[in-house]
Amino acid sequence: MGLEVLNGPPLAVEALLKSTPKPAYLIVLSSFAENGAYWCGDCRKADPYIRAKFDNQEGFAKVVYAGSKAEWKDPGNPWRQTPFSITHLPTIIKITEDGKFERLIEDECYNEQVLDAFVDVEKSGAHY
Repeated sequence: MGLEVLNGPPLAVEALLKSTPKPAYLIVLSSFAENGAYWCGDCRKADPYIRAKFDNQEGFAKVVYAGSKAEWKDPGNPWRQTPFSITHLPTIIKITEDGKFERLIEDECYNEQVLDAFVDVEKSGAHY
């Protein structure tokens, strides 16, 4: 089961996440450069950790791409706006039972201990 990529606008993604069992996860990454790799160095570093953690998870995790480097640097980038207000790539957002957003950003996404604690079903009390 791989991670599913969502292509909708942020408000549609938010509605989908709110309607799913919790916790739900949204992984925000850079788009791919011409060489086929993420243009964001932290996204390249985080990718194997994210895949290892979420590819076989029974829960709900989706990926969105924040755009090319030029699109990401634009203050009007839709992922920089409400409701997600992303400021760093990569970002992993956990939507909790009460609808709050908890986040991991940049190097936290490829710190295996931090990522494990953030997603750990036993510690989070998640129900799938």
